[in-house]
Amino acid sequence: MIWFQAQGFTQFQITLLLSVFFLSTTLAEIPTGLFSDRFGHHRAMACCGLFQAAGIIVLAFASHWGLATVGELLMGVGQAFYTGSKEAFLFNYLEEDRAAHLYQRDYARAKFFEFIGMAAGSLVGGSIYAFSPRAPFFLSAAAFLLAAVVALNLKTVAVQQAITGSWKNLLSGLSAVRHGSPQLQRLIAYYCGLFTFILIFIVTLVQPYLRGRGIPISLFGILFFLFQSASMAGSFLANRIPEQRVSARFFSALAILLGGSFVGLTLMRGIGSTLWIGGIYFVWGLFLPTTSHATNRLIPSAQRATILSSQDFLQSFLFVLLAPLAGLMTDQWGMTAPLLLLGLGSFAAVAFSRKFAR
Repeated sequence: MIWFQAQGFTQFQITLLLSVFFLSTTLAEIPTGLFSDRFGHHRAMACCGLFQAAGIIVLAFASHWGLATVGELLMGVGQAFYTGSKEAFLFNYLEEDRAAHLYQRDYARAKFFEFIGMAAGSLVGGSIYAFSPRAPFFLSAAAFLLAAVVALNLKTVAVQQAITGSWKNLLSGLSAVRHGSPQLQRLIAYYCGLFTFILIFIVTLVQPYLRGRGIPISLFGILFFLFQSASMAGSFLANRIPEQRVSARFFSALAILLGGSFVGLTLMRGIGSTLWIGGIYFVWGLFLPTTSHATNRLIPSAQRATILSSQDFLQSFLFVLLAPLAGLMTDQWGMTAPLLLLGLGSFAAVAFSRKFAR
């Protein structure tokens, strides 16, 4: 966000660029999900690293709209290779060893270490940005390439395909969501809504919010380290929560905590408001493993990546609709308006999570 603002882009223009990312992810979700189911989840994750390494390098030199759009397109396609594949790989790996019941625990552990990496990246990136704004882009590209090498060396998990790779997979995946159980449909809708609200804040609003509160950029690395630590705490707690405790009340509590944090950001001023930001990151760390486990239990293994890609398709589409609106509201009325919108949306999910239990 700081980089794009330095290039002269408004908040609305930045959210449009990020919408290009999510739109390309949305359009690529199904074909990359088919690729993942057909040729292997580890190969799909390797493609993610290659595409995103190329995209981040382009963004490092994106001083105008056209070049930034190309970079976001490459990043979005890379993300599509990753979403769905990572969860499907882990669940199928555990299922092959008759340990699928450990999915929430192991996914939470994976997210915990992922947040450790993001926290370390925040410290490094925030520290070197002040000296060389492009350096974090180059380091990120190196990390993506390393991730591609690691992915290619993951164990191949054999999955019996119900339908060979063709457009029949696409129709089958969409049909499984549309005609699946009401529980699966409601859970996917709940996930798409709350995850979109979290993403809009984390990706488009948090850095402008901190600058608006007068916090110097030199402290951003430390603050984001603390925010990611809150995410680590959430994923650590998800690792400790018994599966039977993850119920409709649990999902309602997550939505209430998230909505309250958004509203709290509009009421407090100065550095003290960052406590509410930590609450949002905490929900993020707790939200991802629990919803992922609940969803995976409702999906057959042969179509897991395709259905999860359909879920991410819907979530990305929702982001494309709401993020530019939040950016426009920010330019016109300041930060309070989009935060209240996200808070109201989160509270609305509480009523929906009650329906999810029925």
